[in-house]
Amino acid sequence: MRPRTLRLLLIEDRADDAELILEHLREAGLDPEWDRVDDEPSYRAKLTAGFDLILADFSLPQFDALRALEILKESRLDIPFIIVSGRISDNAAVDSMRAGASDYLFKDNLSRLAAAVTRELDAADQRKAGARAREESAARLGAIIRSALDAVVSMDTAGSWAGTLRPRPCSAGRRTKRSAGSWRTPSFHLPCGRLTLSVWRATSPAANSMF
Repeated sequence: MRPRTLRLLLIEDRADDAELILEHLREAGLDPEWDRVDDEPSYRAKLTAGFDLILADFSLPQFDALRALEILKESRLDIPFIIVSGRISDNAAVDSMRAGASDYLFKDNLSRLAAAVTRELDAADQRKAGARAREESAARLGAIIRSALDAVVSMDTAGSWAGTLRPRPCSAGRRTKRSAGSWRTPSFHLPCGRLTLSVWRATSPAANSMF
């Protein structure tokens, strides 16, 4: 089986520690493609959506993991962040987890590294797949609403009514929206004539959020 490619950003100031981490990943069947940074400017320059994972020392001479987590949060990128460091206090570990770290490991005991990395990569893949599914569901719903002649009824997976785009007869067809883009209590202005009803069976929160 081919090794799993891992696009890795290392926050580490010691080249020998970085190589030790990389060796553990390779032994676990991963193929890291990596960049190493050791200060805030280089971290900001490298931080992009192209990375699968960030592994960070907790404290560096010119940088630290808490600041790196803060910058990652500001970027809105969904990249798992694991601290791999020397001994840190319990309070520091708790602060790191509260700041968004997925896990923390000690450099002198990397036996959990492969399992932690694999777990976080799989979880990130699931989040991305879920986001794609929600986007596709919302796009399908939007197409149905745009193509409906008169009105759209939303039903949940149990077959219960969840919402309706109600027509107002004898006027030009248009939808109303909130300024932020979410739907108001929905209404359609429709030309006179026979009412045609389209039904959308909601399979995700994205669908019901349109009503």
